[in-house]
Amino acid sequence: MWRALALGLNLGEEPISAARSNVQYRLGEIYKELGQYAQAEQLYRQSLATAEALGDRHGVAVTQRALAELYWLRGDYTQAEQLYRQSLATAEALGDQRGVAVTQHALADLYRLREDYAQAEQLYHQSLAALEAQGDRREVAVTLYNLALLCAEQARFAEAVELLTKSRDLFRQIGLEKDASEADASLAALTAEL
Repeated sequence: MWRALALGLNLGEEPISAARSNVQYRLGEIYKELGQYAQAEQLYRQSLATAEALGDRHGVAVTQRALAELYWLRGDYTQAEQLYRQSLATAEALGDQRGVAVTQHALADLYRLREDYAQAEQLYHQSLAALEAQGDRREVAVTLYNLALLCAEQARFAEAVELLTKSRDLFRQIGLEKDASEADASLAALTAEL
């Protein structure tokens, strides 16, 4: 389907446009989900070049974040961090509070994976404050959940239980029962260790 879409738009001959950048980005997303990372990277890089040529700084930040995630999936954490940092700087320069919060959260996840807990925790708290100010209850619940995991990984179990409980309750309030059940399972596993 995506090949037909690309052929139908004749991307190789189209003038540079926002639509072209968007199609390149979306095709990159599809290839990433299929685990075809080389094709995804090629399309993301094309989308990034198109966004840069158009002066679309928001598109640049979003595509940098997507490339960072791709490098993370490949296990290249250094390149992922560099791209997340570039995306964060662009989002901050634009005043894109949502982009800043989402990128801070992703960077915090990366630091948590690398067991750099101090940086991860700082970024989670910054992201959480911004998401709460924006009223994004789903992302607040996700951030609370990941912050709870960070606390558990550091044997800060009382904090982890409190954060997981808040996360679960918020997931329930907004009707995300599957996520609430996952938080319940994490709570059960954590309390079994106490």
